[in-house]
Amino acid sequence: MIYHFTNNSLIHVLTALAAFVTILLLWKFRKSSEVKFLIYLEIFVSIWAIAYAMEFASPGLSTKIFWSKLSYFGIAFLPVFYFLFTTAFSQKKNIITPKNVALLLIIPIIIIVLVLTNEKHLLMWPKVTLDPIENIAYYSHGIGFWLFYAYTETLLLLGLYNLVNSIYNFTSYYKTQSGTLIVATLIPIIGNLMYVTNINP
Repeated sequence: MIYHFTNNSLIHVLTALAAFVTILLLWKFRKSSEVKFLIYLEIFVSIWAIAYAMEFASPGLSTKIFWSKLSYFGIAFLPVFYFLFTTAFSQKKNIITPKNVALLLIIPIIIIVLVLTNEKHLLMWPKVTLDPIENIAYYSHGIGFWLFYAYTETLLLLGLYNLVNSIYNFTSYYKTQSGTLIVATLIPIIGNLMYVTNINP
């Protein structure tokens, strides 16, 4: 089997490398709770990006679906650890208890199980087709996908609220950091909306 690395693949490889470098830079600060969650976030970003790069490079539909399934070992946990990071960053650390973290992880674990067993129930992807010219797989979405989409958007918006709220409580230096993170948060929110509505630039 020959993998063909296109621009889409290379972009995701670079994303994974950037996440890995970020982890190395943050490692010495890992005892800080917000940094710890940011490191986890970057780990899951790298898993998603590598799997996505391999999906774009794969020549056949079955192989693309395989890599798409693996990508959910990163994707499924991204909203949770983004929310935990913003919660810690905004100094609401009393919310972050083992019980609450466990509750937040229930939906991601369910989604991973649904993804791995999709052929039995089609709750995530009722239909997957391959464009042989562009070598891109197109996924129709089932109720499991929409459940995860709603969960993701909810945690992203709650994280955005954490950052906006923190602006009023921090010094000017941390207000600048909060503003940067707010802009960064809007990118995946808008990107998710464009994906599900089939709006492409």
